[in-house]
Amino acid sequence: MMDFSQMKLSPQARKAIMKNDPLVQMKAIVELAPGKTPDDLAMSDSGTGGPELLSWSPKSHMMTLLATAETLDALAKDTAVTYIQVGGAMRR
Repeated sequence: MMDFSQMKLSPQARKAIMKNDPLVQMKAIVELAPGKTPDDLAMSDSGTGGPELLSWSPKSHMMTLLATAETLDALAKDTAVTYIQVGGAMRR
């Protein structure tokens, strides 16, 4: 059976999540479904205090996050999320 949550990840996001440590932080652009806001997401990282919302554009339904690979993988399973693109991994 196909895991449809993987279809929400850009090829770069899928590769970054698979190849990086789950706790490596990445900057990502996340597109939300119409009518959804960042408040509709159940975002949490194990032990890191959660992702950091860098920007939110209600008109385009796009938000920029600094989040771990683990969180981005979980967001792909959220029904409020329609697409995820990563900008790069950042080690802290």
